Amino acid sequence: MALEPNTTDVLQLLSKNDLENIFEILKANLPRSIRDHHYLFHYLKNYNAIKDPCIARDLSATFKPTFYGPRKRTVGNCTFIAIGEKTPTDYWIFLSTQEENGEELIDCLKKTKLIDWFAEPIYFSCDKKYYDKIYEILKINSNKWIVEEPEGVYYLSKFKVNLFPDAIIPKTYCIKKLNAENANVIDDNWSAKYAGSLKLITSSIQLNGGLGLFNERDEMITWMVTNELMCPGFLTVIESERRKGFGELITKEEFKRFVSQYDIDICVRVLRNNLVSSHLMLKLGSQKITEEIWIGKT
Repeated sequence: MALEPNTTDVLQLLSKNDLENIFEILKANLPRSIRDHHYLFHYLKNYNAIKDPCIARDLSATFKPTFYGPRKRTVGNCTFIAIGEKTPTDYWIFLSTQEENGEELIDCLKKTKLIDWFAEPIYFSCDKKYYDKIYEILKINSNKWIVEEPEGVYYLSKFKVNLFPDAIIPKTYCIKKLNAENANVIDDNWSAKYAGSLKLITSSIQLNGGLGLFNERDEMITWMVTNELMCPGFLTVIESERRKGFGELITKEEFKRFVSQYDIDICVRVLRNNLVSSHLMLKLGSQKITEEIWIGKT
């Protein structure tokens, strides 16, 4: 449920029209703004579903943020704080600004009363550029924070994706669009599995889609799903089928599906220590734009 800030809070609710205006500015600043652009694209694309109570009740809390912006804001900074629905498994705050020094965002984070600093779990995600200043504020409110391995944020032009050659799929395999029934297998094999991840994966499949490669026994052996950040992710190849090129195959096919359906560039996040996926992104012609830092406590 959205918290309505009182008139003394540094933040105010942002309307859909406010978000659409921010989105247009972010669009004009691509690819530098791709992290924030794709997050907003995801929300606006799924706006009707998120606001429909019959649909929203089954969605992951990460799909249902409330957007706030500075009460006294500079429009061109595109500053917003998206506060996710708080549940026993999820409470995620997405921090965003295009201001070079991040002062507007930092001031809001420091002064707002809308964040439950004592919640557990709670996670913040931010651009690496602002991490040091943000972490100083978080330390004032708790000494239990854990900083996760940084994620590289990669950009790949949709025009490059459209030049990918047709896939060569081994005769005993086939590629299928995923559905909610595939979510359990993906969840069971995800290295970041947690109490709320099955709902996250199911919501991602239902609203954003994904692809899987299946063998002759109709067993899914590799897959990729577009997540709540509007990034193709969850890439996994089961152990017995690795080193056969299937990860690259499904990545290319999901990228092509994504571009065909949404007509926007690709944004992918890869953990800094995941050298295999980082190498694949560079091999496909992508460019690393920035890094995402996750800070949380459970």
